[in-house]
Amino acid sequence: SHGFLSHKNASTYTTLAKLLSDKGISSIRFDYYARGESQGKFIDITATRDLKCLKSVAQYVKKLNFVDKNRICLLGSSFGGLMSLLYPSLVKNVKCIVLYAPATDWTTKIEEAGLRGSTYREWKKRGFIPVIADKLGKKVKISYNLYKDLKKYDVYKLSEKIKCPVLVVHGTKDESIPLSQSRK
Repeated sequence: SHGFLSHKNASTYTTLAKLLSDKGISSIRFDYYARGESQGKFIDITATRDLKCLKSVAQYVKKLNFVDKNRICLLGSSFGGLMSLLYPSLVKNVKCIVLYAPATDWTTKIEEAGLRGSTYREWKKRGFIPVIADKLGKKVKISYNLYKDLKKYDVYKLSEKIKCPVLVVHGTKDESIPLSQSRK
């Protein structure tokens, strides 16, 4: 489950898929709505839409005849880590979760990244805030609807419902997602 601005073919995921395959472990990589090879408008991304995507992928995997339905694990990075935490709190039968620098408090991340000089009222009125997304200076528009949708999910409360083992991997010098989010 890739990060917000990432995609299934990022080197992290292709490398990991190869390493898992070499160990006899099947994996599936997919693109969330409006990222990578998926269709859609980036401005229309919401957590609810991404959760539906993750649910569709999980349903597909469970239909594969070579998959042991009792041994399905999730791996999520950053925003995908958030989705990987939310999903099993809403659906059962996840064997384990691996989180790589999960963005468990994404609303704060949005606020820090994009509200510089803007107010919530301006953001709501305009419908989006432009955020510089990468080292090349590419800007993306973060929808107020994404922010509003994320506010519906209390990831810390929902994660209390998770009954499977969870492994969190997070670098102490991560500049994108604060380590404090994983610790919490």
